[in-house]
Amino acid sequence: MMPDISHAEAENGAKPALSQQEMAALAASLEKIGLSPKFGASPCSKETLSDCSKDCSEDCSEPGPGVDKTRPGFWQGLFTKGLYNTIDIAFDQVKKEPKTILMLGGCRQREFARHIALMLPASDITLVDPDEAEVQAAKEEICCRFKFVTAHPAALPFETGQFDLVIAHNLPEYAESSSAQARSAYAVYQELLRVSSRQQGNLMLSLPNRLALRLFGLLPGFKSGLKKTGICPFGGSGSSLNAAAIKRTLKTMPDATLGLEIHPLPWQWIVLNLNG
Repeated sequence: MMPDISHAEAENGAKPALSQQEMAALAASLEKIGLSPKFGASPCSKETLSDCSKDCSEDCSEPGPGVDKTRPGFWQGLFTKGLYNTIDIAFDQVKKEPKTILMLGGCRQREFARHIALMLPASDITLVDPDEAEVQAAKEEICCRFKFVTAHPAALPFETGQFDLVIAHNLPEYAESSSAQARSAYAVYQELLRVSSRQQGNLMLSLPNRLALRLFGLLPGFKSGLKKTGICPFGGSGSSLNAAAIKRTLKTMPDATLGLEIHPLPWQWIVLNLNG
């Protein structure tokens, strides 16, 4: 298995070269979503494939020279459509309409939060983020329908079982964004489980597919497109939390079962069904 790109590489804009085998895998993946990649003699050069050398905290509205500025919009639309389709499938696991919803990262993923609000107009939705600046920006941009909370994701100020539905898209990003006491993505996962209702509740979370990020991250506009959806694509790259680790925890949790596992690139979505 190829090694994951490190967070340091992502922050510094470094782009690892791809082997012929990796390039073939990338081309095959692109063709599946209707693209026909045509690479030049030096497809992995920084000049031809670099989309952004900035850290995820910096503005990414202006890509580097030589980059097609329409590409971030293309990728953003592709990610958004894939996300909404995945959520539609995930909601097949929801047995009752949730009255209370918690969205970790909803203050950054504002279009996603709006989509959930439109899907469930009667639900009480809380958006939580460890960054006060993100919370304030969300308050100014999206409607007062939501409740906004600034809190460390591994120490949420909510009662046990308070939410019928908990959603955490790109969970490791928020573990890394929080303070030293909450850096473990596993600790965040456990805290999300704690606040999830055991009365036909659900926890929906996504984890990044590191291999897909490494391959697709070399394409112009890919990283920028993700950032436009409120995602830092390489956030939490040092996290050891993965689908296998989550499945192992279920063996010790009689009140939780794996409802769904789906892999829309570049994510791994997992839906847990919770019944006390």
